[in-house]
Amino acid sequence: MKENGVRVGDTIISPTATARNIGAYFDSEMDMKDQISHTIRSCYSQIRSIAKIDSAKKIIHAFVVSRLDTLNSLLVKLPECHLSKLQRILNSAARLVMKEKKSCHITPVLKDLHWLPVEYRIKYKILLLVFKCLCGEGPVYLSVLLEPYVPGRELRSAERCQVKDVRVQKTYGERAFSVAGPRLWNTMPIELKNAKTVSSFRKALKTHLFKLYFKDT
Repeated sequence: MKENGVRVGDTIISPTATARNIGAYFDSEMDMKDQISHTIRSCYSQIRSIAKIDSAKKIIHAFVVSRLDTLNSLLVKLPECHLSKLQRILNSAARLVMKEKKSCHITPVLKDLHWLPVEYRIKYKILLLVFKCLCGEGPVYLSVLLEPYVPGRELRSAERCQVKDVRVQKTYGERAFSVAGPRLWNTMPIELKNAKTVSSFRKALKTHLFKLYFKDT
């Protein structure tokens, strides 16, 4: 009988559709569905528990929003249909904190709380990692993936603190940090890139993304 797996000594290791690594669930299609499903179950469980408490904002941050932000850089460039599931959790948490009905429009609620939506929280995480790497405070395995852009001749772009853009042929390759990081970074205003400390960059970046998302509200 043909063995369904890999034999290591006397043990047969069977293939699996999902594997856990660095705390995240990876699937064979790399669409992060299992990671998102795990986060959803965990967050909704916490929301149901916290709903019974009067002062919920700090607890929501500790037990729900923090889970949405954990490893969220892995979700960059995922389709909106996947991210919308996580956004519904953030919306539920926001309504709970503000004691709003489920039918209320969520944008003003998020704005009052000064909460970025899920997509922008992912961008925030990626850009913060890029800044840390360029300042020598990021992990080495990510820092080596970033290369400052040096034009062949003197151009204005040399003054914009650009990072070399890596071209890829496959769509899923755009989700790699070496690709997504530089592309997001190169769209940032120069004054933001020139922040002196990680702390000042965090504050300026959140303000920038907040204004960018809520500009029409």
